[in-house]
Amino acid sequence: MATKTNTGGSTLEEFIAEYRVENLTIDKYFLQQVIDATGSSSSGKIVINEDSFLSKYMDEFEDAKSVVTLSDEEKSKYRYNPKLMSFDVYGTTELWFLILWANELYSSTEFTLETNRLIMYNSTILEKLERIIDLNYEIKKENADDVRSAVQA
Repeated sequence: MATKTNTGGSTLEEFIAEYRVENLTIDKYFLQQVIDATGSSSSGKIVINEDSFLSKYMDEFEDAKSVVTLSDEEKSKYRYNPKLMSFDVYGTTELWFLILWANELYSSTEFTLETNRLIMYNSTILEKLERIIDLNYEIKKENADDVRSAVQA
């Protein structure tokens, strides 16, 4: 799929003012699993995020990409810290992994910001994220019920 990245660019400050959102959490996009830790050094059950809905929809996010220009101060502030950038831009640390994915990075250690240009997802990503929640509502609800039952058992 061809990338329709907005290459006009804007400063990070302009991008933040236009696209900041609140109330997003990564947990909405994951199925969970219960691990029985009885008999190990700890006891009880641990609930972990296991499988993300987002990975199968990433191609649909291509047209939500925009290029932003970072100042030297911003590069220094956010280097190796996509969670801080996610918080400042989107109002939540939860979308840090989207910043990495947009830039084809796989770890915070790769988030070196060597250039002043960075690809970010614009506000249309919110629609797409909401649609993913809607499409996976029943699966997520069943998973939550299963997890609740497993924890109480």
